[in-house]
Amino acid sequence: MYYESWGAGRPLVLLHGAISTIEPSFGAVIPRVAQTRRLIAVEQQAHGRTADIERPLTYTQMAEDTATLVRKLKIDHADFFGYSMGAGIALELAVQYPQLVRGLLMLPWLTATTAPPRYRCAAYGNRHRWVKIGRERASWRGPVHG
Repeated sequence: MYYESWGAGRPLVLLHGAISTIEPSFGAVIPRVAQTRRLIAVEQQAHGRTADIERPLTYTQMAEDTATLVRKLKIDHADFFGYSMGAGIALELAVQYPQLVRGLLMLPWLTATTAPPRYRCAAYGNRHRWVKIGRERASWRGPVHG
């Protein structure tokens, strides 16, 4: 898995959107944020400089790949910023690997039909709440403004 790292301090992992890479998703903010944080930006399977391989491209798999990278970098826990598809990966990380997730910042472009299958989106005016469903014990609820 290809990644780039900048800065020092509390780690912030950047998760790009679908059909994107590090530079178009985060290039404009990296120099400023790297002044106060350690940034780790990844390119997911079949995106940019990370090859496609013979396995499903799923939120669960991308979360597992990201968790493996974070552990390999010897990071105990980090903040995660997910944009678009990256927001779905961030949610999956929080559910599957809660010990790695210090905090989440998400800018989703997910809808009830594009969200990971275990999540539902219910509209309340201009607010949406992602609700974890299923038998897993971990869950997350919170407003997403958009």
